[in-house]
Amino acid sequence: MNLRFVKLDMQKLIIVLLILLSFTLFGSTARNSTLNFRFAVISDSHLDLDAPDKPDYFKLLHQSSDLLSIAIDEINSFNTDEKPSNDIDFVLFCGDNINSRKTDDYKLLAQILGKLSVPFFIVPGDWDYTPDYSPPTLKKYFGINYENLTENITFSDTAIPGVRKYDFSLDIKNKNGDLVHIIGMDNILHFNGDRGSYEQSQLKWLDEDLKTNSEKPVIVFQHCPVLLPYFKNTTTPYESVDWIPFTRKFEKKLNLQLNEYVMHNPWWRNRAADRSEEFLDVIQKYNVPLVLMGDYHLNKKIPYPPNSPTSLLAINPALVSYPCAYTIYDLNDKSVSWDTRQIKKYSQKCADYNRASIEKYNKMFATYGVNPLKWNLDITMQLSWGEDRGDPNDWHGIWYR
Repeated sequence: MNLRFVKLDMQKLIIVLLILLSFTLFGSTARNSTLNFRFAVISDSHLDLDAPDKPDYFKLLHQSSDLLSIAIDEINSFNTDEKPSNDIDFVLFCGDNINSRKTDDYKLLAQILGKLSVPFFIVPGDWDYTPDYSPPTLKKYFGINYENLTENITFSDTAIPGVRKYDFSLDIKNKNGDLVHIIGMDNILHFNGDRGSYEQSQLKWLDEDLKTNSEKPVIVFQHCPVLLPYFKNTTTPYESVDWIPFTRKFEKKLNLQLNEYVMHNPWWRNRAADRSEEFLDVIQKYNVPLVLMGDYHLNKKIPYPPNSPTSLLAINPALVSYPCAYTIYDLNDKSVSWDTRQIKKYSQKCADYNRASIEKYNKMFATYGVNPLKWNLDITMQLSWGEDRGDPNDWHGIWYR
């Protein structure tokens, strides 16, 4: 026997055994460390217990409780089917959860959300706000354990007296041990009843929280968006719209006139949260992969900044108005993907309500001589629906981080 060849074969065998051992010791760890979260986002449910069965600002208020119940049942069904990959880890609610600020609507919301089989977290919208809207109030109605949250509670002279602003952050793990850091931002600060904003203390808190958790994947969710769709004129096609941080500062800089600006909803032209540029600076600083928003009743996914995106800014569709939908997101180490799901039971009714409302307000504008505010029916419907062609689009797509 040639001892030289035996020695070489033994060396090869040892190398192979070491490789196999490394897979055994580290392979499962590597798999477990690969982030893989699947969650749902519901926005603008506008739950209203006593609403009549008629259009109201595009909203199917009379059907609001049924719409929310159907969405909850569908989300729960993902966790009871035979495909573990479909399991939902948690649900985020992006504000305007109720419509009338009545205690009975809070109770109904708590009753419906109590049927969720997974954790859920909520932020307020402008329709939710009452003087006692605070973590203790949420805990009272929803039984949510906020004791372990990092709360940033401040009072502001510019807010409605007694209204408490709050932000929170938390770590949540799924059944595979994956961890994600969730930040809920309260950017509802009332200017003339509807404009959102960030307080300087909030942005400082956000910066510090992101710095502390810089090694974790992060999801930020809030109500008011930080971008607005800007059309150069009334004939600008939907595909050519610019999505910009259209705050008062930016508006003053451009010196835009009302008839130069076209919006799905004209009185939302000042709706983007004030200090949006500062918020986006913090988001970019820490490469936050996903920012979730509601409020506009629009469906739009925007990689930001445009030239070299580091974040996906996702404006989520309203559950209570056209297209009556919610969204399932998948977040992993390399990408964010989404699947918008329309509540089929009300698909035609919500479209009919939307068209009827547009025509109603166009007649009202004409009566009062506000011609520049006339909405283009097709563009308005398309803004609400979002792009549904190509890949990716606003309904089904993937953004690579």
